[in-house]
Amino acid sequence: MSNQPLTISQVITLPVDSWVSPGFAAVVLDVKPIPMKKGGNFYKAVLGDQDGSGGTAELSMFTVPKFKTGDSIEVMGQGIKRGDYMGKAQLKAGDKAHVTVLPNNPSKSQGIDQREPI
Repeated sequence: MSNQPLTISQVITLPVDSWVSPGFAAVVLDVKPIPMKKGGNFYKAVLGDQDGSGGTAELSMFTVPKFKTGDSIEVMGQGIKRGDYMGKAQLKAGDKAHVTVLPNNPSKSQGIDQREPI
């Protein structure tokens, strides 16, 4: 088993309901809050390959993301699963998964601890 993160192109070729191990690397193409019927928001990020090739996948989370559009991220750990919603590739990450904003982003070059649980 490799310790290298998968690309989004590799993740979207996995069968639905497959575990994504050890994780994935992506660029954030869009991130926005989605209102819930019972109040509050969840957040949806559209992710693509860091080199701009391949398809996209959506990552949903219930915590405010620590990244923004244009950031390169790495999501690693346990509980990352490939899903599908109406033909769109989805990613679900459990509480043991962590997102890291990669340091080559000018917005994150302040030496801030960038590893945050999802």
